[in-house]
Amino acid sequence: MVEVELPTIQKNWVKRSLTATCLISYLIVITYIGLVPIWVSTMAIQIFHYFER
Repeated sequence: MVEVELPTIQKNWVKRSLTATCLISYLIVITYIGLVPIWVSTMAIQIFHYFER
C-alpha cells in the first residue's frame, strides 16, 4: 500500500509545485506589464519637465 501511495503523492506534489511556479511567473509577468507603462510615463514626464526648463 505504502509503495503505491508514495509515487502518487510525489506526482501530486510535482503537479502542485509546477502549478505554483506557473502562477508565480504569470503574476510576475502581469506586474511587469503593469509597471512598465507607469515607469515609462514617469520617465517621459521627467524628460518633458527637464526640456521645458
